[in-house]
Amino acid sequence: MNSTQRFLPLADLLVVDDTPNNLRLLSTMLNEQGYKVRKVMNGALAIRVALQAPPDLILLDIDMPQMNGYEVCKQLKANSKTSEIPVIFLSALDDASDKVKAFAVGGVDYITKPFQVSEVLARVENQLRIKTLSQQLYQQNAQLQQEIKERQQAEVALIESAIKLRKQNQILMEIARNTALNQGNLKIALKEITEATAHNLEVERVSIWLFDSTTTKLQCIDLFEPNLNQHTRGIELPISEYPVYLKALLENQAIVVEKTLTDLRTGELAKADWLPLNISSIIDEPIRLGGETV
Repeated sequence: MNSTQRFLPLADLLVVDDTPNNLRLLSTMLNEQGYKVRKVMNGALAIRVALQAPPDLILLDIDMPQMNGYEVCKQLKANSKTSEIPVIFLSALDDASDKVKAFAVGGVDYITKPFQVSEVLARVENQLRIKTLSQQLYQQNAQLQQEIKERQQAEVALIESAIKLRKQNQILMEIARNTALNQGNLKIALKEITEATAHNLEVERVSIWLFDSTTTKLQCIDLFEPNLNQHTRGIELPISEYPVYLKALLENQAIVVEKTLTDLRTGELAKADWLPLNISSIIDEPIRLGGETV
């Protein structure tokens, strides 16, 4: 244990009493037990001090001029900054009605004067322990609620993932059974593939590109835009104008880009005439036959 830890107070206590001897006695006995003690002699000052720097616990005299302890407690409990501070009342009044009133305005305990040192220390320690346990319980409940929320979110995500997987499998099966594809009608088959992919991935565009016979251009075989329900073909990209993009296509299993215009692999595409489309993200999957990218 270092010196800083050794001299840390057990708790910060505020003692409110209009009698100097009581303040002195309480302050001395609590200081000796390792508590930090702040002392005030009237209710208005007690409220101001508590709002400026909320203590861990307040020892509050009831019978004070101008503002009694009941009113002080009411005002403290009415303010969100001080409402959770436990208040132990101190009073020479020993009537049951006085104690009932003390608890009614928000007090957590009641010590009758003249008080015994051991009783005061025991009650202070008890209330501080209760406060600590309450805070721990609150934190544990908050953590539990967060864990429940995260678990629920994970379950929802899992269900959504299962639904998407089922949908993907269904689409793949439909493509595998596609009549146009099985009969070799490539033009129709490619249209159906781009449509199925666009709807499955829920993206704005899906296109298929192949090198031309001279391997100097990439040609769009089919571009489908589901929002327009429109197919386009014939767009060309001269390879010489996009060397970095081509190199990325040839070297990578896939190109996944979140910011198209700023990524080195796809920044060249900003020069293309066909890109007034505000395309922000791209996934490119190279098609390979016999180990060659086509």
